[in-house]
Amino acid sequence: MSPRVVLRRALACLVVLAAAPTARASSDAAADADAWRLDFSEQGPHDVSVARVAILRAPPAIPTDGGVPTTGGEPGEVAVYFPTSPTRTARERGGEKLACVLFAHPTHGYRFETWASNNAKLLTHLASRGVVVVTPTRVGELSGAGADAPIAGGLLPGAQFVRTLFPRYQRFLLHALSQVMRRSETRDDGFFAPLRGAIDPFRAATMGFSVGGALAIYVAEEAQRAMPGRVKAVVALAPTVGDIEYGEEQFALRAHRLTTPLLMTAGRNDGAFI
Repeated sequence: MSPRVVLRRALACLVVLAAAPTARASSDAAADADAWRLDFSEQGPHDVSVARVAILRAPPAIPTDGGVPTTGGEPGEVAVYFPTSPTRTARERGGEKLACVLFAHPTHGYRFETWASNNAKLLTHLASRGVVVVTPTRVGELSGAGADAPIAGGLLPGAQFVRTLFPRYQRFLLHALSQVMRRSETRDDGFFAPLRGAIDPFRAATMGFSVGGALAIYVAEEAQRAMPGRVKAVVALAPTVGDIEYGEEQFALRAHRLTTPLLMTAGRNDGAFI
């Protein structure tokens, strides 16, 4: 099975799990086969806007109003792909709130900016079908140095990076997801206006490719405790952490604790290990 087919099937399952409230069964085998033939260049019914949103440094906090907990973490920045009209309707007219998908890029090979460009059709494809997509562009302060230097991808593969950067990236992703969902509920803190009141805090999913795929699994596992009931689905595409020993340690320690529905895929030649 080619990586393109694997990705198409993963995307179809993610849309069903995280975004579509209903799905009509079909007995027509040809129609069922056509359902997998997704063209990411063809948008859904909604125009898509993209914006950069700052993630603020914050301590962990459990709100007294029953809202989304803040997991706490370092600052950074995310790109948000969102369907323009449904977001406006949810915000202004009390329409149906939108599901939120956290998409994690790999850390190796390219910078996050390049990964975002490479995956732009996929991210836009999701958003055009009524989903808010959040993906990192930077982890940490621009002025950070040493162990606090910002992470923006483009790293060379190597175990020396994994044990320090993987946990840091993971903490940021969970922090970013919780902050976007929490601040979208708050109308008076200067948060990005188009998202205020538009996100359903109980319809989130995590998704990622390569290192991002492994992170999607472990962020969802951590969210079960830090943000119970919020993350409904996980899609991990060719997941790996870039180091066999560390990947096996993390998988043995954490994967069995995941109860969130998981779709994990890999192409025949990926050689993935998590």
